[in-house]
Amino acid sequence: MIKLATAKEIQEIDRRAEKKYGIPSLLSMETAGINAADLLVERFWKNRTPAGPFVFLAGKGNNGGDAFVMARRFFLTGKKNCAIILAQGAPADDADPGVNLAVCRSLDIPVCSLPEDPDLSWRLLEAAEVVFDGLAGTGLRGALREPLAGLVGRLNSLDVMRVAIDVPSGLGDEFQAGQPILNAQVTLTMGLPKRALFLPAARAACGRIITVPLCYPSALIEDSALRGELLDHDDLQSLLPRLPASAHKNTRGHLAVFAGAVGTTGAAILAATAAARARTGLVTIFTDPEAYPLLASHVVSVMARPVTAASLDKKNLEARFRALLLGPGFGLTDSKKALMKSLLTVQLPLLIDADGLTLLAGLDPRDVRGREQSLILTPHPGECARLLDLS
Repeated sequence: MIKLATAKEIQEIDRRAEKKYGIPSLLSMETAGINAADLLVERFWKNRTPAGPFVFLAGKGNNGGDAFVMARRFFLTGKKNCAIILAQGAPADDADPGVNLAVCRSLDIPVCSLPEDPDLSWRLLEAAEVVFDGLAGTGLRGALREPLAGLVGRLNSLDVMRVAIDVPSGLGDEFQAGQPILNAQVTLTMGLPKRALFLPAARAACGRIITVPLCYPSALIEDSALRGELLDHDDLQSLLPRLPASAHKNTRGHLAVFAGAVGTTGAAILAATAAARARTGLVTIFTDPEAYPLLASHVVSVMARPVTAASLDKKNLEARFRALLLGPGFGLTDSKKALMKSLLTVQLPLLIDADGLTLLAGLDPRDVRGREQSLILTPHPGECARLLDLS
């Protein structure tokens, strides 16, 4: 599992790296920029660096400083058609970004200021093959404001490759759909992947995400206090219990799926089939009598039954099944609400999804109390908002 970090957690890691381990911030910036440039060439471009002009668009903060280091790295390794554009003027001379900008100037890497010479700046951007985004970083609070919001919008309209440094400008922990954000083909995220990169509203704007290692001890980037974690395919495989050679369908559990209605049988079929493919021994769908003929004719590896009074008997369910799933394509009628309240009394692990979550949001909390078995909820952001009574 890979740790994910918020902006506040990254700031704390940077602070501890300097105070506890004596790693100066200038060294961290140097490591970030050099490693980012090298990994971009190796992993994204497969050691075939584009021939066209590179333009490094920099703000006054550390993302801009990383951009200056990257520009120097490319320039010194033979990429001479590089230019730097200062989006909001130059950083302070004694700040880390200012130190790295001074080095770029000493190497005669072209530097221009967008506020002072917008015509030249846009000619450079429009002629570029690759634009590096070092405008705004993870510390952004709320939506990106002008003039950067307009700048990002115009950059998105250019026919260039856009490379985000750490995060696409506009992305922070508070990002919401519809806010301005740079659309990047690749994001070079420093040290640890940022949680915000994986927000549903932001993920498409990040392109391919490449994590750039920094000069930090493992104690900082593997700290148990970092609660966010990203699971990959190998992690999921390791989390599944090994099946003994003698395992068969009757030893791997029986799942009851209460799902589907007329017009929404597809959701029930998808959920039940997924459960079977996840190595559940037996899966039975219980659906509306009206939907049963259609649903039953489309399932192969799972069983289907119409909902009856007998199928809802509490003792029968607890004796036959190991767990319950309720909600996909379930419907929101009063009868379904009553059915859900009945199933909440069954002492089996219960996963509630989709329509089931909407019904749950309308129940009295007392309807859920007294359960001794696990209750697992899988809401998307809208469903979660309804459950928490938030906008």
